[in-house]
Amino acid sequence: MKNFFTLSLFAVILFFGQNLSAQLNYSVVDSDPNLPGITIFSNSNHIVRDSSGNIYVAYGISTNQSTHWYCFVRRSTDGGASWENAVRIESFPDSSSVYSVAIDSRDRLMVGMTFNVGSFFTMSSDGGMTWSPALKLLDGGWGIWDLMPSLSVDSKDIIHAAFHAQFEWQDPPSNIFYTTSQDGTSFAQSLDLTKLPNDNLLGIGAGMANIQVGKDDELFIMGGRAKSSDADSYSILIHYSGGNWLEPISLNDENTFGAGGDFVIDSNGILHIFIAQIEPLKGNRIIYYKTYDPKEKRLDDNGSITSADENVKNISAGIYANNEILVAYDIYDPVEKKYQGVYLKKSSDGFSKTYGISETAGARNPNLRSHFVNMYDKDKIDILWIEPDTTAGGEMLVYYELSSGIKPTGKAKLDAFVPRSTVIE
Repeated sequence: MKNFFTLSLFAVILFFGQNLSAQLNYSVVDSDPNLPGITIFSNSNHIVRDSSGNIYVAYGISTNQSTHWYCFVRRSTDGGASWENAVRIESFPDSSSVYSVAIDSRDRLMVGMTFNVGSFFTMSSDGGMTWSPALKLLDGGWGIWDLMPSLSVDSKDIIHAAFHAQFEWQDPPSNIFYTTSQDGTSFAQSLDLTKLPNDNLLGIGAGMANIQVGKDDELFIMGGRAKSSDADSYSILIHYSGGNWLEPISLNDENTFGAGGDFVIDSNGILHIFIAQIEPLKGNRIIYYKTYDPKEKRLDDNGSITSADENVKNISAGIYANNEILVAYDIYDPVEKKYQGVYLKKSSDGFSKTYGISETAGARNPNLRSHFVNMYDKDKIDILWIEPDTTAGGEMLVYYELSSGIKPTGKAKLDAFVPRSTVIE
């Protein structure tokens, strides 16, 4: 167990021609002496709030034991200022990781996790204090490689899960599978949605599913397809409508590659999709913004929102009160092979400005809380990211609630975020 502690991140900014100090007091959810030592996935959900406003964070951590990688949940009852002791949610011998967390209308917590090469589900009915025995979604990885289960709960508390699986042990290509449960005690037989044949020429196949329930309980799964690498990959969207799963559609521009990203669903049911595509001239991954209308089955292109001079690695999107959309991402330097910080864009200014969340070298994997159903305290903008511990070594999983803003030490009232262009390093 790790003791909670709070660090302060100081930034000096130029504001109306004056130098003012602003302090961002993030809280540390957990820490690990290893690099890497913490696992969260930006394209999935790792934060939920219950109907009482309690915050739950689910994550994987290496630990410094002889065997490594376990799954934990921590709860905060004071808005993220402090965190209760970590609760381990599985009993696997090692090699486990959290991929997603969800919550239903009865405040039951649900986690999708991977042990070795198997997809599992667990649930808590007592605020994360105890967890049900891990329930496999396919065969538990004993005969088939199945990984990374994404969870979402609809308005009737039906649980929906998506994951990717190969044909047998280390036998690609992978396909994206879907399954469902009425109560979390058993799951229906999994359905293959991408239907790639067992042909080695297809390479890696489909994977990294991100399932979300939208308006009128329609279902959407975002994933990726690849043959050998990011250079031949592209993002896909699968839509469940009218009682049927529609054929996957490509989200990428024509003859443009690169995969990964996230999406949110607004109050009208429109999908706002943020994907990484490789810019052909400089070869960097940049974020493209697209929308999908489920009624008309139409995909619209809204252009890029990040610079071709920066290489985006991981993307997380969230939607909040009044349909305000935030997009958090990290930047990765492929030459130095190091992350260069965590940044953010907002729909309120048309995604035109860049805001610095953490400019610490090595900061990575932002994760914004966002659900269409059971999105309690929709005015609260909860974000996680992994921050290097520059004092003790290793890294920390840190939390901040962005709508409260950066509290200045001077008299000037600053915006909630500091535009990156004004930060003085």
